[in-house]
Amino acid sequence: MNPMNNSLKFLSELDKQSDIILIAHTSPDGDTICSCLALFELLKKCGKNVQLVCDCVVPPILSFFENSDKFIMPEDAVKSPCVMTVDCSDTGRLGRAYPLFENADVTFCIDHHITNTAFADYNIIDAEAAATAQVVYFLSEFAKNNKQNLKIDSLGDIDKNIASYLYGGILTDTGRFAYSNSTADTFYAASKLVEFGIDVSDLCEKLFMTIPLRKSKLLGYCLEKSKLFSNERIAYSFLPLAVVKEYNAGNNDTEGIVENLRNIDTVEVAVFVRQDDENRYKISTRSKKYFDVSELCRKYGGGGHKRAAGFNFEGDIDSFIDNLIAEIGNEL
Repeated sequence: MNPMNNSLKFLSELDKQSDIILIAHTSPDGDTICSCLALFELLKKCGKNVQLVCDCVVPPILSFFENSDKFIMPEDAVKSPCVMTVDCSDTGRLGRAYPLFENADVTFCIDHHITNTAFADYNIIDAEAAATAQVVYFLSEFAKNNKQNLKIDSLGDIDKNIASYLYGGILTDTGRFAYSNSTADTFYAASKLVEFGIDVSDLCEKLFMTIPLRKSKLLGYCLEKSKLFSNERIAYSFLPLAVVKEYNAGNNDTEGIVENLRNIDTVEVAVFVRQDDENRYKISTRSKKYFDVSELCRKYGGGGHKRAAGFNFEGDIDSFIDNLIAEIGNEL
């Protein structure tokens, strides 16, 4: 693993802060929520006053985690001189919480996205890590092993509850260790977390095998309406806002659709478009083996990972998607 040579400075500066806001990214997934929850408890052990902020509600499938009800909306947060972003590749991912970051005196960032530009004052970014939860685990391990040099040594006091958060974050961002981002370091961290006695089977069931019917219906709709291009190497599907409303679904219910498109046997790149408003869209991309979707999405103000990235778009979606698919096809 990346030894995170700036960990000592990062933690030493963090220890100077008494009040800290942790910000999860907009449209939160398991990694950002679980990593925030782990840091919330670890920092409280260090005597810090901590607020959990996200501009979206915690997805129902993640609400079983203890303290998930502690997340508040940005407008309800008490302004703090210190803000830490968690699993956010850029400030655009902060959503309505951005002013809290912009107005802070000191900022921190913990992340694992390759497109992260180290936008905070102090950054721990490991693009080789499978999940931000993995980065948090190794940062905690660093604190435990360097107690003689740190006052914030309680950050190394992982317990069973914190271990469940971190394992959940790793589990979701690796697709149950099925994605290519799962490395020896990932399995090492996971094995150490299991030693705390967490119920791996229960976590897996709650995170992957508890699916609302409306979510299954949305998936069925998108697969039925999907189209293949470039000798069936590109899969594309569009989800209108009207259909989301028809099924009484939310944005959280669209998670996993793009992965199912990518899983089609001939497909290398999947593109999924979710309509969020009349002229506003969320575009998610995934690739299977070799296409770098992070570079693609970076061109349009987004980012992410080589095999999983996305961006937002406003305007004429039909012509834009035609050009996007043509661009992908030319690069395949």
